[in-house]
Amino acid sequence: MQIFVFHNIFQFDENMMNATLDMIMVLMEDPQVEVRELAGKTLSGIIRCANRSSGARLKDHFSRMLGTKVANKKKPEPEALLRRHVGVLGLSALVLAFPYEIPTWMPEVLEHLTRHMNDPAPVQTTVKQTMAEFRRTHQESWHLDREKFTDDQLSALTDLLVSPSYYA
Repeated sequence: MQIFVFHNIFQFDENMMNATLDMIMVLMEDPQVEVRELAGKTLSGIIRCANRSSGARLKDHFSRMLGTKVANKKKPEPEALLRRHVGVLGLSALVLAFPYEIPTWMPEVLEHLTRHMNDPAPVQTTVKQTMAEFRRTHQESWHLDREKFTDDQLSALTDLLVSPSYYA
């Protein structure tokens, strides 16, 4: 699916793009973690290349999925953990689709992701990878980008974006 999409993305009309996004949404809920992760990467690529305007709409959808309650963090219910992971993957795809800019909705998305830093794997792993990639791509322009965040959002992000000191 990923190869097909990226080879033909510029030939898609609106109906084909919507059908492709629907298929990716189905793949993001697959029981296999690897399938979900590749679907998230494909979604990020589609948003980056051809469908930049859908970020706000997708943000709302994935934020609702991220809000799924996980009753027991030691031994979470598989269905609830899957829905939360889909929410994290979707929001991560949105963040990674804009590697050198910060849309108006991105600070809120990053704040949502930081709240799930201590969730069980694979959620925690996805959040860590997303934050590392965000730090890498926004490092040079961070002095300008930080003005788009509130003080609360900056304090939550600073803890994650600053590398831990060896001597601390």
